[in-house]
Amino acid sequence: MKKRYEVLINHRDENISLENGKYKLNASAFSYESTSHWLCYIEAYSSLENHYNDLGIQNYVGKSKFTVQDKILYRYPNLDLPRQKVDLLKDKYNAKITRDIEKADISIISDKYLNKLFNRTWNNSSPFENFFNIIESLKKNDLISINGLDKVEDILNLIPHNSMVSCTAPYRYNDHNNKSISSFIDNVENVISDNSKGRNKMRDLTIDNNKVNDYLKIINNSTNVIFDTDVINIIDDELAILENTEYDTILSMINSSDRDNRSLALEMIANCNIEKSFDIVSGIFFWKYDWLKDTSNWNSVNIKSLRKRMVKYQGGQQLSAIWPYDRYIQNLIDDNKLTKFALNKTRESLYKHVLCGLVGDKASIFNVSLDNLKIKKEFEDKIISNE
Repeated sequence: MKKRYEVLINHRDENISLENGKYKLNASAFSYESTSHWLCYIEAYSSLENHYNDLGIQNYVGKSKFTVQDKILYRYPNLDLPRQKVDLLKDKYNAKITRDIEKADISIISDKYLNKLFNRTWNNSSPFENFFNIIESLKKNDLISINGLDKVEDILNLIPHNSMVSCTAPYRYNDHNNKSISSFIDNVENVISDNSKGRNKMRDLTIDNNKVNDYLKIINNSTNVIFDTDVINIIDDELAILENTEYDTILSMINSSDRDNRSLALEMIANCNIEKSFDIVSGIFFWKYDWLKDTSNWNSVNIKSLRKRMVKYQGGQQLSAIWPYDRYIQNLIDDNKLTKFALNKTRESLYKHVLCGLVGDKASIFNVSLDNLKIKKEFEDKIISNE
């Protein structure tokens, strides 16, 4: 964790002075502040669970074999961990819950809790050296006034050299009537731009200074740390696996006009072993998302846990277009979850809703049968056994 500074080079007219016949940035053009700490670079929507090393969570044990048998558990806020599943954990493993982290063997955190602690910023920062180079280039090109030089010298001395710095200039539409000022503005922006080339394209993951103590409590406590998803995986091992033969039954319940039927079907999905029933659960979630939302339990803790796991598969899909079928299969391949069952169900739906009227039994001249609709050979080795 490093201190993060935001330096603003404001090249508005009021911050430009005429000195020795040249336009230059005066002292008021330079300002800085530090309201956060920098942790790492991160992709825009990457799960924080995948960055526990970058976050300094050295006691994380979720990727290794761990047990909650006879353990005392501490729950951080904002967990997607339904009460009924916690009760199963306590009954099965004799685990206990405490509100005092000092008494706990294991503390449970969540992606949601960490996302409330951290920020993902657009203006990503770089090491102090890059900011130093920007100032040196401005000086070399004689773009800073005498009092401006005094100001930047103070800033360079006050910012620790092991910090991360985001150095930006506010956007301005350069249509200045004075061509000399217009040229000066271009020169300032070019210096900043040239020294920003090659900068990391990912976001900054930062934490506000007033939240640092909450973060330190996570990384400095002596308990082992796991995510709520790790706990759910333990619990799910004890839950029923949906059989392929149940797919059409659950689908008919969801297609029902009876809201209670849909709510019951959704609860059945949420209470199964999701990982071992993934082809069924993902298919229903992907294709029937809008129907699932119209249920009485959509916002319950139990269903929110399911929604979090299936976030990649959410969104109402257009049955009559080809791209949703490609997207669904590609998602399963990416997650190493493509089974023959999922592939065949997708083929059947694609044939029925897209191809049949064009080149199927209903076509007037050309004909392609369902048997001839196959996945490309390059993807055949991506199909896994669901036994």
